[in-house]
Amino acid sequence: MSTEGPMVLPDFEFVSISSNGLVSVTPIGGEASLEVGALKLVKPEYEQMTMHASGHFVAKNGEELNGDFTVQVRSGYLEASNVSSLEELVSIMSLTRQYEMQIEVMASADEIAQIGNKLLKA
Repeated sequence: MSTEGPMVLPDFEFVSISSNGLVSVTPIGGEASLEVGALKLVKPEYEQMTMHASGHFVAKNGEELNGDFTVQVRSGYLEASNVSSLEELVSIMSLTRQYEMQIEVMASADEIAQIGNKLLKA
């Protein structure tokens, strides 16, 4: 989202975003880059945000967020997830095994209790 609303980029060979959010493109066959707009950079508090059904984060109160000129963009980086799918899979398998062992322990305890009750009746 730009400061003026949704941003539409012309056909380009290369796009760059500066640390202050200025978006520039190099047109196809062009040599010089053209500034096509500026990103609206905001810095809301976590408690102010919620996820919309579209998957975008929006303000809980529905109002538009004010721009924050202290926010900077790091261009050329790929955002990575903070979750490792392999680690989570191993964790799920470990939790499943723990659950199964606890069920077996409870079943054994129940069996021992039943045997103890039979001995007391005898």
